[in-house]
Amino acid sequence: MLKNTVFFRTVQTGMSFFRREFTIMFFLSLFNAALPIMGIYLTSNLFSTVQKMFQSRLVNWGDSSLPLYLSLYALFLLLVFTYGILYKRYYVQFYSLIKFEKRVKNMLHQKCNRISNEDFENPTIYNHVIQAQNASINIYRLIEIIISVFGGVVSTVIVSLYVSQFNPLLISFIILALLPPVIEIITDTHKQIRFLNQKTQLLKEEKVFADTITDLKMSKETTFLNLSGFFIGKWERRYHTRTNIENRMSKTLLRLRLLISPLKIIGDCAGFFLSLYLLSTGELDFGQFSASLMAYQLLKSNYVGLFSLFGYFNQFIQYVKPFFRFMDLPERLGVRDEAVSLEKGIEIKSCFFKYPTGKDFVLKNINLKIKQGETIAIVGYNGSGKTTLTNLIMGLYLPDKGSVLYNGQDISQINQDRLFVKSACVFQNFNRYYFTLGENVAINNSEGYDKGRIEQLISENFSPEEALSSDTLLGKTFGGRELSGGQWQKIAIMRAFFKDSELVVLDEPTSAIDPFSESKLYEDFRKMLQNKTGIIVTHKLGSIKLADRIIVLENGIIVQAGTHEELLSSAGLYKQLWEAQVNTYSMINV
Repeated sequence: MLKNTVFFRTVQTGMSFFRREFTIMFFLSLFNAALPIMGIYLTSNLFSTVQKMFQSRLVNWGDSSLPLYLSLYALFLLLVFTYGILYKRYYVQFYSLIKFEKRVKNMLHQKCNRISNEDFENPTIYNHVIQAQNASINIYRLIEIIISVFGGVVSTVIVSLYVSQFNPLLISFIILALLPPVIEIITDTHKQIRFLNQKTQLLKEEKVFADTITDLKMSKETTFLNLSGFFIGKWERRYHTRTNIENRMSKTLLRLRLLISPLKIIGDCAGFFLSLYLLSTGELDFGQFSASLMAYQLLKSNYVGLFSLFGYFNQFIQYVKPFFRFMDLPERLGVRDEAVSLEKGIEIKSCFFKYPTGKDFVLKNINLKIKQGETIAIVGYNGSGKTTLTNLIMGLYLPDKGSVLYNGQDISQINQDRLFVKSACVFQNFNRYYFTLGENVAINNSEGYDKGRIEQLISENFSPEEALSSDTLLGKTFGGRELSGGQWQKIAIMRAFFKDSELVVLDEPTSAIDPFSESKLYEDFRKMLQNKTGIIVTHKLGSIKLADRIIVLENGIIVQAGTHEELLSSAGLYKQLWEAQVNTYSMINV
């Protein structure tokens, strides 16, 4: 991504939703650029007035302009204080920056929602998400740098003209004094940019190894396996590698600073002695002498500041690139926004699918029709493509070839928000929301919060001894109650029960449920699936009694389809799976 492109996109992005705030910052920057000129002017006149008073032995303050200049200088100091505290400290840090961060994070969240789910299976895309989150706030900083550069240039031009009227040589001495910090800034910027990617990787590795010891869930296994020393060693090696690189860079800059520091001293001294010489020859009065020294130091500071800003500009151009790289990722945007119906059922036509990082297709030439109100079970060995096929049917993934049709409409053309409204799913890896139990159950229900219905579901799924209610806060994160894996899975199932849906998907819905609760849940599933289209993915073949039809997958291909009795009556994979499971239970009973 070209630097100019990043620059213009940064300005365009910031001004698109933060125009008012950045406009205020721009005019305040111009105001700040004028303050030093005001300070130099008042200093010159203040000291000149005092000098004239002593020379003329004037004692009548009423005839002097000194009170006026003192009042104006006090106002100047107040304005400097106000700008530094109210603007730089309060407005930027505690209002503008926070407000911007909220809006740009919202942009990232919306972008994540528009990216195809299969893209998140790509580790590179996931890294883009993390990098974009870290880079987003740097858009503000980069625009802030641009505004500061503009204000700095205005201030520098005016002060340069003011200084040059005393003696043009002062400008030459300033340039001499500027060489050391400029060389330092350029060198530091170059090294920082070169070190950026390496540092990011090392910091990420440090965090990974530190988490194995400090993270609550990971530390248990680390302690049990006596691996604390092992991971501390891994962390220390990454830490020392990073700090050694930083130390080498700091030593290089220190040696460079020692070599060129004499130039800075010569430039500073030359400027002072030239102003002193002009004072002694009478070309400057005491007020002008003081103003020339002040302007000289201010101008030198402005030049150093501008070069620093240009250095930061190059750094932050690199920092914001991940944000735009993420925002440029392709999106999944359906063109149809009408409600989805399953009146004519679901049809999968000649579908092929592979993951972004995979070489081979996980699903191959899948053709399947599911009638409205029909429940199918998908079975097969691990890795046969059961969950992937389910994700394809739900519309979470889009096929690389072929199409998935709802009521004759290609779901790739349907807006995701409308596509999932009438679908409910119990995912194998379900989310645990650290809200109240009632909020967990009703979280995706568009009809609202029905506390009575939620309490009924709780009483049907949990015993009185478990002492759970709709108001029970869950999860230790917010100081709530932690539950077992089976209890969390019951809540995920209740969430699916609670939603008014036409399509219900159960992906290994009882994997963490005890056998006693499992039997009752199957009966609940049967009631839940009445008059709905259902899909069950399971290893426990006992649950296929809920299905009207069974789909058998092997290596991403549908190898069998039929009822339980039909599949058992013919030799094939399903019969092998059934007999293997029956034999396993027989061995346990023996």
